[in-house]
Amino acid sequence: MKTFLSERLGWASTAVLAAGALVLALLFANVLGAYWDFYYLDAPGSGTALEFFMTPAAFILALGCAAVVARAAMRRMRGAAALSLGLLVAALLLTALLAGEFAMTRSARAGEGGGDLLPFFEHHLGLDR
Repeated sequence: MKTFLSERLGWASTAVLAAGALVLALLFANVLGAYWDFYYLDAPGSGTALEFFMTPAAFILALGCAAVVARAAMRRMRGAAALSLGLLVAALLLTALLAGEFAMTRSARAGEGGGDLLPFFEHHLGLDR
């Protein structure tokens, strides 16, 4: 039985893409949850929303994006390079979504240092004094 992913990519490549998309989705959800927690942006139920909506949505989005890019790139590149390119594009897409969340909640975190993201990154990278 052939599916959209396995038709051109094969089952092994599909498994690699699924594993990479899962790691990206979990990383996205972890950073988003830490951001919401650090700036106290979470409303009642936001942990549930993160667990049951954002993580699966990020996984589906990352897997779909990576699969489409990798499938298109397979015509011109070797398999590993195409898979890496697909996962890179998916990572860039999730990074853009995080940047959008940072921009949309700028006014909500204005009380925490005037909307500055530096305290968040310093805290999570262990650079806070």
